[in-house]
Amino acid sequence: MWPQTLAEWNLRRIELDTIPQSIDATHPEPGAAIVFALKHRDARALLPAAFYQLAITREEIDWLPERLARVTVPVVPPLAARWTLLDAATMRRFTRGRSALLAHYFAHIKAKFQSSRLGRPALHGAAVEWCKCDYAQLRIWVNLARRGKGYDCLRGLGELIEWPENLPGLCEGCSEKNRAHFRGLQQEVWNKLPEFFELGWKRAEAALGGHDFFISFIPYPFLVSLAVCIK
Repeated sequence: MWPQTLAEWNLRRIELDTIPQSIDATHPEPGAAIVFALKHRDARALLPAAFYQLAITREEIDWLPERLARVTVPVVPPLAARWTLLDAATMRRFTRGRSALLAHYFAHIKAKFQSSRLGRPALHGAAVEWCKCDYAQLRIWVNLARRGKGYDCLRGLGELIEWPENLPGLCEGCSEKNRAHFRGLQQEVWNKLPEFFELGWKRAEAALGGHDFFISFIPYPFLVSLAVCIK
């Protein structure tokens, strides 16, 4: 099953980190899923997750039947995909979508850091003291992620959100504020996946219940033709 909410995707991330067998044998393959969903309108709900999984899969790793017969090892094998199933148009859409996804992520995650300065006033108890938080370590952490075009930004945000203590260089108050920012950005990235990968519709995830609502967009020329017919 393909996740359709951020909560389901985060649960899947935990499964990918802990399953003691080949990922190919336990999880759907994104290439075939995308080809199928693009041909069948009723299956479009799986496209955001499938495209995202493809975006975090290295292009040199193909899905091969012999991978299923591989002996179980302690290290979870890397994700794979049937890249050859995707036609040129789908690959161009995928490449543009992955670039838009990463550009949005890096622009918005660093905006929080860039707006922070040493010496900001912060409340600690009843007295006002000067916050001495240093964002240098977080900037380094984010910049290191730029090395790979297949970077899993949802995972990266999840690691920051789930950091066991205060974020590196930050006090408790600033850590909580930034975690809230990361939670919002993680949800925003997930909601924008249809936009990044040019699926023609947007998704708004409900604040309660974690359900997705899909809003289709009718092409403008069709609306004009419809208006003429009505007249």
